[in-house]
Amino acid sequence: MIGIGVGQVKPEDVAPLFAQAIFLQEQGRHVDAIAVYEEILQRDRNNGEAYNNRGNAHQDIRQYERALRDYDMALQVGASRSVVYNNRGNAYARKGDCDRAIADHTKAVEINPHCALGYFNRGADWSHKGDNDRAISDFTKAIELKPGFSEAYVNRGEAYLKKGVPERAMADWERAVELDPNNPEAHNNLGLVHFESGRSLSLAIQHLERSVALKPDPQRLVNLGEVLRQSGDPLKAIPYYERALALNPGFPPALGSLTAAYAEMGDHVQGAKYAKRYLKVAPKGKDVNELRKYLKYLQDKTLSREAPEGTP
Repeated sequence: MIGIGVGQVKPEDVAPLFAQAIFLQEQGRHVDAIAVYEEILQRDRNNGEAYNNRGNAHQDIRQYERALRDYDMALQVGASRSVVYNNRGNAYARKGDCDRAIADHTKAVEINPHCALGYFNRGADWSHKGDNDRAISDFTKAIELKPGFSEAYVNRGEAYLKKGVPERAMADWERAVELDPNNPEAHNNLGLVHFESGRSLSLAIQHLERSVALKPDPQRLVNLGEVLRQSGDPLKAIPYYERALALNPGFPPALGSLTAAYAEMGDHVQGAKYAKRYLKVAPKGKDVNELRKYLKYLQDKTLSREAPEGTP
């Protein structure tokens, strides 16, 4: 049998393996996809696309160092440089290294000035660094290159809100919903702005309900619960907090909100239970002082009831 040398593998020889790996990634089976990419690379050590895709799979399971090594190899063997720099920038961003992320996303758009994703991702990097003007500029460029880019409108709206321009933020989120009626983040943001600005409680609830129907993550569920509770309906809010805890049993915002809801209804047994859970999982959380005051109030109230009559 004659062996196949490195670089002699034809694209059609590994095409079925690529199809299998991509299918596995789409199914969320990233570890299995990585194994298939390794099989491709055993046949062809110079396959830049395999290194790049395996890097993406490593990113999806938070193995960022392995992802970075794969992207480095992809660049060495000549994969599409704009694509790889964009993906490597994403890995640096997920690691919290915004400066390296910006550098890579900048390289991506320098190589390919029409790379809307590169501008979008660099905009997110600037946003994380608190530079909202540069973030808005990059999101705007991404929209110019890809007019139907719903997520770019969502992110630009968030940057406008941070700059204190809620009208521009709402306009961007409304446009995002027009482009993609199933964008959960746009509905979530519109719901919160409608509520916090006092514009429309019914629209706030409508958007937030749509958001959690599309993607019921813990924070969105808590957001809907908070709008209901702060509108005077803690009983209706509680199931949303409980759904958030079902997804993340130690989610501090849900525990704090359940404490508040039960306290408002006068059920201090349940209120104290959730307050104690909050203090256990988030001893340095933002609501710690208020929850400790609440528990101290309940303790003092119990002691006053138990004190013998006439006790000073």
